[in-house]
Amino acid sequence: PRRLTEPEVRRLIQCAEELRPGYGSLVEVLAWSGRRPKAIFALRVSDCARLVDPKLARHERLVHWREDKGGEGRGWGPVTDPAY
Repeated sequence: PRRLTEPEVRRLIQCAEELRPGYGSLVEVLAWSGRRPKAIFALRVSDCARLVDPKLARHERLVHWREDKGGEGRGWGPVTDPAY
């Protein structure tokens, strides 16, 4: 097992977008967020309000994670820069 390289992830994103427009963004978030699909699919628009608030500094731009495996990692948390 190994981590995918950035070029590999970029190619996966490109293929997903070609397969179905809009899916590239989903693959990108799944690849770079560090979260399980369960956490990503549980997000609501309101959970991401702080993430896109231009008045907040980057380190204050958080996502409210409602779900994750075993209930761990829930609550307000950051996203990685590539996912951001």
